[in-house]
Amino acid sequence: MADGFARGKGPVVLCFVDAEPTLPRSAQAPLEPLPEEAAYFAAGTGCDRLDVVQATRAFADRRMPLVDTALERLVEHARHHQGTVTDFYTEKEKPKCSLHLFVDIVKDGSSLKALAAVLDVLLPYDLHLGIHAFLAGPGRTAFFGFNAIQDQMGSKGSLHTVAGGVYSLGADAEWEKVLDAYRALVVLFEGETYERIDDALEENYAFQRDDVAMPPARIGEFAGINGDLRCEFPPPPDAGPIPLWEWRGDDLGMLVSTRGDQLDRLLRILTRTDLPEEVAKLVTLRGRPVIPFDAASLVTLVPMRGSKVPSLLTTAPPTEGLFAAMTAAKKRSLRVFDAAHAALATFSFDGDRNMGTIVDGEVDAAAALEKAARAVSEGALDFVLVAAKHAPLDELAQAVEARAGALLVVSPASISLVANGIAAGALSAGTFRDVFATVLDLVAVSDSSSGARSLVAR
Repeated sequence: MADGFARGKGPVVLCFVDAEPTLPRSAQAPLEPLPEEAAYFAAGTGCDRLDVVQATRAFADRRMPLVDTALERLVEHARHHQGTVTDFYTEKEKPKCSLHLFVDIVKDGSSLKALAAVLDVLLPYDLHLGIHAFLAGPGRTAFFGFNAIQDQMGSKGSLHTVAGGVYSLGADAEWEKVLDAYRALVVLFEGETYERIDDALEENYAFQRDDVAMPPARIGEFAGINGDLRCEFPPPPDAGPIPLWEWRGDDLGMLVSTRGDQLDRLLRILTRTDLPEEVAKLVTLRGRPVIPFDAASLVTLVPMRGSKVPSLLTTAPPTEGLFAAMTAAKKRSLRVFDAAHAALATFSFDGDRNMGTIVDGEVDAAAALEKAARAVSEGALDFVLVAAKHAPLDELAQAVEARAGALLVVSPASISLVANGIAAGALSAGTFRDVFATVLDLVAVSDSSSGARSLVAR
């Protein structure tokens, strides 16, 4: 099979790089094409990634879609709290209870398609719906998405706020910017308010800013999520001598994102959970904690990392992911990645089950590969995952060869698997799912759940 390589003996390194690799004495075989994120997921779990848009549409097309779902409870609550109230701050009439839909308008349009399916389910119930949109571009294309949303909702809903993606999207979004987006959602907001979304976009473009950089703004008469200061009487035993007053929201919400990490930090602020102390101090109103939503008033489209908020869909595959398999077999493993690949190298390779904090990646690709080479040279590892932009692999290849190991390099650019340390005739074509089975095969761990096959002949 290979010069000096034996299953379960030498280290195995799986390296994802953005450009086609060139390695001496390497075997190479084509892989079935997949979008990058789906490729990561398949290689990390041995399973196909759920098509969230397709699954959401299938949910909407069911005869009774809400029955026995997390969304059913929210809809029933909203139906029993219809009507209007006078806003204490603005003295204007506003809906007694609204259902807020937070959507990330990402480049591939997937969340907009999922939102359209969700609206098909909700609109027949005559609820008051409010949209909060976070724009990812590309460029200046938001007009098209908003027109489609408003046409579908008609008079049953309206666009409440809009903000560029830099103010919310991604697990590494800056807290300061996410707080700016949050302030547009609550009572006290000092930013701009526009009569129409077209006015907001036109002014943003006048400043030569793309959609992704648009500052948070309110649209129309939206004056913030409904809520009020409350105190629990009698206070719980651990509350101390002074009862704790909190501002709690009265509305309902749903995060419509096809990825479980996109609106992560916004969710943490909206539920006031797992916040850094310095951020929690700012999620307040007149010194009192602000909790717009909780697990009983909020639902997400897909599971969100570390959150107890229920989701409409389940995205976890039957397997537990590559690293769970390594841990169960007592194999020593390490992930090394640059900052651009942090979410994919952790979240995807745990099959959507990585619900802890994403470990910070290296600053650049060269540093990531240097760290991987050093770890392999020390001989303390059975498996290393590297995810980085293209950088020279010579040092890493030498370290693997010195330990009689196998280096597998996957390049989305060439849609192929390159294996250094595996004889040319021993490698066959396959899918990204098969990469999962190949890694487990080479480290001598059985794979009984994915149904994928090893690409290396025995």
